[in-house]
Amino acid sequence: TWGYDYQLDVLGAWDYAVSDPDHILGGSLSEDQVGIMGFSRGALDAANAFGIEQRIRAAWIDSAPYTGLYGMIDSFVRPYAGFLTPLLRSVVWQSAHLFSGGMVDTSLPLKLLVKC
Repeated sequence: TWGYDYQLDVLGAWDYAVSDPDHILGGSLSEDQVGIMGFSRGALDAANAFGIEQRIRAAWIDSAPYTGLYGMIDSFVRPYAGFLTPLLRSVVWQSAHLFSGGMVDTSLPLKLLVKC
């Protein structure tokens, strides 16, 4: 589900890396020493996590779809559909929204990162 809860996985991994409860990463670290990173779809989650958690000091975000699934659908459909893009984009996005139980694009980097 795009922009709904995957950023929570990123935050959990960050918390684990900071605290290292199992002592397999060399021990706990200062929050200032641990950042997050993501590429493409993972960058969407990293950007959302970075916008939510103020304790994360740094993020490497590469090629994130900042406008979520809606914008991603638009960018893939537009080159082929031209003026029909709004119609097709809406049908695809509404279908994704319906089948996910409404859990699509609830968190978007463009809205969260302005808080940083």
